Amino acid sequence: MEQEEELLLICSNCTHFFPATVEESTSYGICLEDKAFGPYIEGLFEEYNYEPCKGLVEEKKIHGDTEACGLFEEPGGFEIDDNSHFGKELKNIKDKEGVDANKIEMALLLDEFDKIDWATVPIDNHVARLNSPDKNEQSIAISTLGSLANSGNEKALDQLVKYFKELPSPVTLDEVHFKMEVFRHLNYMKYESIMIPHVIDELYHIQSNNATRQWISKILKYLGECPINMIRDPLEKLLKEKKFSHKLRARIKDTIGKGGNICWAWRF
Repeated sequence: MEQEEELLLICSNCTHFFPATVEESTSYGICLEDKAFGPYIEGLFEEYNYEPCKGLVEEKKIHGDTEACGLFEEPGGFEIDDNSHFGKELKNIKDKEGVDANKIEMALLLDEFDKIDWATVPIDNHVARLNSPDKNEQSIAISTLGSLANSGNEKALDQLVKYFKELPSPVTLDEVHFKMEVFRHLNYMKYESIMIPHVIDELYHIQSNNATRQWISKILKYLGECPINMIRDPLEKLLKEKKFSHKLRARIKDTIGKGGNICWAWRF
């Protein structure tokens, strides 16, 4: 059984030791037991505001390796997961010496981030932004919902699919690019059973012109990479029910022939 490492009686191991700056890595600090810092402690703790006592800090700062005085107090113990972002950052501090407050803050944020259950994150605000008159707001909402859907959030997936389905078939180039952007977040193999009917429905309603040609090509490429048993019947039905140009009809038939030949998790 390993013996617990004896704590060195130096200032940096004392609970009263506070870094002399957070703007850069430093081995220097101040003693919060020094009554001179009494009026400034709240600002230091809550906002890392050194400005009111900048001169005092410079005058009173001590190196962390300085031998501790009689006021030494060992920090209260608590368990930190060595594999957490915070635990790894503390190890870096121990190995390399010096405190970087920005890195510590980021490590704590990442640990909190890891605790979030993305599958249950509320989406109401993002759904509301889908109806914003600002296209940038819509794009942000689409991207966020797409990320949440890919993280297992079924409500986000349902709303994004609904949004895609309700978008009119594009006519202009801008409309084509926008609908393709929405589709990009739904273009995963795991969504095939949901998306195949919707993209085939696009072929029923879309106008074939110079602007929409790339969207039609994207749809046919997508379908050509789907399992043949999922696309053959609906595409053959499409060919019977809608008139297409000779060239486009041939491409749809070719897509049926290619079905299932390629299997990618992400198709872009």
